[in-house]
Amino acid sequence: MNLDDTEARPRAELDCCVDYGVQRVPAPGTGISEEQRAALAGDASFVNCCTALIVGVGADAISYREAEPVRQVCCFGDVVAPEAELYNEKFCTPWGPPVPPALDAYDAPSEVA
Repeated sequence: MNLDDTEARPRAELDCCVDYGVQRVPAPGTGISEEQRAALAGDASFVNCCTALIVGVGADAISYREAEPVRQVCCFGDVVAPEAELYNEKFCTPWGPPVPPALDAYDAPSEVA
């Protein structure tokens, strides 16, 4: 799946996609059955919303944390694409959310009073 040519959707649509997804995914920590996974993969609106959220997080149109309730299913459930194909997307990295770079302690000004 190539998401590089896909443009981020407007913020209101991304918020709607989060709401749509949250209503359809199991509660966090409960897991997802193969039947649920197949139903979500067959739901074109869910797949389109996942795709929009993956692109939206990558384009900073919505934050990782705001879209996180649907991350597990959108990124790792083989619903949108095989999960390994999504690992390079900011929202779907297997090691979690991006973090700001650490400050270099040697370049930071001293605040000793």
